[in-house]
Amino acid sequence: LDGIVDLRGYKVGEQGILALAAALGTAKATAISIANAGFGREGFAALVEALQDQPALAKLDVTLNNLPGQAGPMLARILDGAPALEFLEASGNFLGDAGVALLAPAVERHPSLALLGLHKNELGDAAAAALAAALASGAPALAYLGLNMNSVGDDGAAALAEGLPRFKALSTLKLDNNALHGGVAALRAAAEELPRELALHPNGN
Repeated sequence: LDGIVDLRGYKVGEQGILALAAALGTAKATAISIANAGFGREGFAALVEALQDQPALAKLDVTLNNLPGQAGPMLARILDGAPALEFLEASGNFLGDAGVALLAPAVERHPSLALLGLHKNELGDAAAAALAAALASGAPALAYLGLNMNSVGDDGAAALAEGLPRFKALSTLKLDNNALHGGVAALRAAAEELPRELALHPNGN
C-alpha cells in the first residue's frame, strides 16, 4: 500500500474505506485518490484518524463523495496532520459556507498547501470571505483556489478583491459560473494592480 492509492471511480463503499483506513495504520502514502468512492460518515471519520500519521502525504482527492458541512473540521484535521500536503481536491461535495468556515483556519496555518479545489460545494459569500481572510493572513504556498460552480456573489468577490494584494502565492483563482455581477470588475481591477500575474477565471457570471 505504500506510495500512491488510486481508487477514483471505484465504489468501494463504507467497508472499503474502513479497510483502507486500517491499512494506512501500518503503511505510508504520498497520494490518495478516493473520488466518487461511495463512503459515509463512519468511513470518512476512520480515514481522518488514519491520516493523522501520514507525514509524507502530498495529495488527497475526495471529490464527489457527498461530504456535508460537518466534514469541514474533519478536512481541517487532515490538513493539520499532514504538513506536507500540497493538493487537496474536495470538489463536488456539500461543504457549504459553514463547512468552509471551519476548514479555512487550517488552510491559513498550513505551510505547504498549493492547490485547494472546492468547485461545486454550495458555497456563497461567507465561504469566499472566510477563504479570503485565510489567504490574507497565512496560506503561504496556496497558488490555486478553485471555486467554480458555486453561488459566490458580489460581497464574496469584494472580499477576495480586497485580499488579493496580501495573498502570498495565489496565481490562479477560478470563479466560473457563480453569481458575480459587479464583482467581476472589482476582481479584475484588483488583479491588474498586483505585482505578479494572476490567472482570473470569472466566466459564466
